Amino acid sequence: MIRSKLTRPLAAIVLVATCVGRPLAQSTRVVPGSAATKVGTGGPGLLFAFAHPKIRMQQVVSAPALAKVSAKIDAIAFRRDGVNTAAYPAFTFTQLTVKLGHTRVGPWSLSTEFDKNPSGAMTVAYQGNLRVSAAPYAGPNLPPWSVAMKLTRPFVFTASAGNLLIELTWTGSDLKSPQYWLLDGDTRWPVTEKFGSPGPFVHQGSYQTVTDRSDLSFGGKIDLESLGNFTQAYPAVAVFGCSRTRFGPLALPFDLTALGAPSNHLYVSMDLVLPHPMIKISHVIYAGRTILAIPQLMQPRSIELFAQLVFLDPKSNALGLVFSAAERFAWGQASDLELIWRDDPLAKHGWRWSENHPRTGGLYTRLSGTFN
Repeated sequence: MIRSKLTRPLAAIVLVATCVGRPLAQSTRVVPGSAATKVGTGGPGLLFAFAHPKIRMQQVVSAPALAKVSAKIDAIAFRRDGVNTAAYPAFTFTQLTVKLGHTRVGPWSLSTEFDKNPSGAMTVAYQGNLRVSAAPYAGPNLPPWSVAMKLTRPFVFTASAGNLLIELTWTGSDLKSPQYWLLDGDTRWPVTEKFGSPGPFVHQGSYQTVTDRSDLSFGGKIDLESLGNFTQAYPAVAVFGCSRTRFGPLALPFDLTALGAPSNHLYVSMDLVLPHPMIKISHVIYAGRTILAIPQLMQPRSIELFAQLVFLDPKSNALGLVFSAAERFAWGQASDLELIWRDDPLAKHGWRWSENHPRTGGLYTRLSGTFN
């Protein structure tokens, strides 16, 4: 078993470590708060691109950004983006439906399966056609909140029931001449970053760690792989930690030369050790893979984890271990919004911009009503 083979040499360096008032009612709430004074970075507005006139979209708004106790929402508004300099024409969204409800998931953890996100029945708050006025480029000024919907059925939001979920479907007919009408918003990307240098195998060729950030989000996973010119499948483990600067009393990176492994370093705190099984994929190439599931949280926070691979090879050095370079994973950067969408109003599964771009963020939103 991989873990038992590594117990003795790892014991030489493993140490114990752990890482681990009510406001006055207001008439409007802008989410995120920074949108009241700045234009977004673009991107989310593609949801309202006229090239995709049939869509289904869900956007979660975090409860702390909306109200501490409750809110009665009677209007929702968006605005054109401030990145594209084109003038946008007047337009009528036909057969537009807006639903509001509660959800137990938050930004960075919205499921791409639409039906999994509501925590109860959704309220049809608006249904019909929506006329949008022409919107010229605003230059350095903030665009007006001109894509505005007065709800025909106000929605009562309760913070203790979860976050706010907005669902929008547009089933109007396709346009003969597609035009673009982009809305203001911004995005957050998960981050992967390599650091450190890989320890050498004495009788092997080069190897590398490979990461996939396509599902790096709450409710997703960390996918850590190895790929190298090996002649055998080495017993190996993946080490995950919450620090790259300290592991117990050890300052990181820790040089393992004194323990018999020159040119090897411990780069991460060893807080979790998982098997890293390797398989042969060609006569000279072996690959390994470890997946760490990320739990889903209602109120996610910014998370940073680090990982490193450790291979058992008594021939390479006196310690009998080879340590790879390290990887940094970061996601959940502060965001009060997340949305998914699909260019099909009947779709069951949505996209975060696209399947290969796991960004989060959303459309800047102004909500009107009373907020407590």
